[in-house]
Amino acid sequence: FTLPPGRRTCLFKGPSQGRPVRQALSCGMRFRCEAIVQLALIMWVNARDTCKSSNPGDSTAALCESWCAEQDKNYDCSFCMCQACSFCALGGKDSRSAVVQWDVRPGACKLQAKASVVQQWAGGFRLEVLVGQWIPGAVFTMDWHGDPIILQQSYSADVIEKAAGRAVLRLRNGWDEHHGFGFTANGAFKHPEIRCEATRSPPPPPIPPEPPALPPGRPLPPPPPCPPSPPPYPPLTAAELSPPGTDRCAGSSVVVDKSWKDGYSITVSLPRWKEHTPIHVMLDSPATLTSSFHASVFAMSPSVITMLTANRPGTSIANNLGVQLNMKGQWRGAKVTCNSHCLGAKIMAKPSDGETYFQVTPAVWLPHGTLTMRFGPLQHRQVARLARLSHASLISRTASAISVRLDARPDQKGALTIVLVGSIGGTPYTTCDAVNQPPSPPPTPPSPPPPPPPSKPSQPPPPPPPPPPPPKLRRKSTAMRRIDPISGRASRVKSSPWMIWFSSSARQPTASIATTTAPAETPASVVSCS
Repeated sequence: FTLPPGRRTCLFKGPSQGRPVRQALSCGMRFRCEAIVQLALIMWVNARDTCKSSNPGDSTAALCESWCAEQDKNYDCSFCMCQACSFCALGGKDSRSAVVQWDVRPGACKLQAKASVVQQWAGGFRLEVLVGQWIPGAVFTMDWHGDPIILQQSYSADVIEKAAGRAVLRLRNGWDEHHGFGFTANGAFKHPEIRCEATRSPPPPPIPPEPPALPPGRPLPPPPPCPPSPPPYPPLTAAELSPPGTDRCAGSSVVVDKSWKDGYSITVSLPRWKEHTPIHVMLDSPATLTSSFHASVFAMSPSVITMLTANRPGTSIANNLGVQLNMKGQWRGAKVTCNSHCLGAKIMAKPSDGETYFQVTPAVWLPHGTLTMRFGPLQHRQVARLARLSHASLISRTASAISVRLDARPDQKGALTIVLVGSIGGTPYTTCDAVNQPPSPPPTPPSPPPPPPPSKPSQPPPPPPPPPPPPKLRRKSTAMRRIDPISGRASRVKSSPWMIWFSSSARQPTASIATTTAPAETPASVVSCS
């Protein structure tokens, strides 16, 4: 500021849209030139510190709110609420090269305090006070003696009083990561006079007694009736609770019909054909689908293709029955399944206003089933930042994947909605593998083999077989002598098998026989001989 000699005017210069500002004041006015200069300086500082932002609801002054994060500075620094932070100062570059440090006089503060200006930028600075003896409730006074410096935001200390050129703060129960507290302020930096009072905060006043109960008066009117409750959520049907599963396509196969230099043709065969059945072909090597027959494409990624079957299968040139697919790539093998709620879902991605909107439509909606969406890695982020989620609940997330649990029902289009902050790279696709899950427990060791069966008790050897019966003796024919009592002649008689064996003694009469008349027939005496 200069006062040219020989002129009774006061001139000063200052930035105003890039042009010098001149103002002449008559010395005959009753206000002094110096007061006008100070007023203009304050107006210039305020105009310089005004922050302009197109974000709705943003601040008009540069601040450093608690939600501002350095890993998101490319996005957060577009808000005036974060432009006073260290990672947003000077266009996102840290200005620690201009750090100023000094010790607080022990006579002004007995808590072993040290102050330092950790950052400076156009229109403000950040000051940090390290406290050797931290006493919660101790009061620190920052005095700039009337300089146009206004405190904006404090850390680890509460602002008791704030005015232009002066601020009073009270320590909280805990300090920051440097064992101190700090604040940001608007205006050009100048060494403040720092004083502290190490007295602890007085105890809170006792709780006043409750007022006496009011005397009984007229009874209050009954409250109005509550509005009727909304109708209950309709229960799930049996078909919604148990949609078709992967067991419907057990026995499916993939057969190569023909292959050429940069492509091949395959047929997907199903044991039971049904129209509109979602089938998922999982390729061992990434390939591109060029055409399909007897099925329509539902979703497609380099490694998984989801198709919806037509009303009937087709026959390939190799007489294979099913869905025919022409692919561009190298055949390395493939597997097939069907009716999966998490594999090969249809994904529509749309970026808008710093966010990416995903509409995920599974081929089959399984109530409370898990689904993982994978995408390209985010820039300057370690974990995907979720903005909104509908018709599903969050399980876990990483920098390139997010796992959700489906609700009981999808939206009207059979889909769920995922909105992530920032721009997402790569082609998103869905899998059935959850992220950030604890590892599976080790397999159970095999059970020991069963003990051998107990041996049978020893038994005595079996008795020897009985001797064979003696051969049946042949009955010999016996001869018998018959003595004729009259003639006295003996004759041989062969015995028969039915004769009774006996032994007897016989006696032949002597003389009496000759004199006595013999009967007509006398039984003969028979003697058996062996």
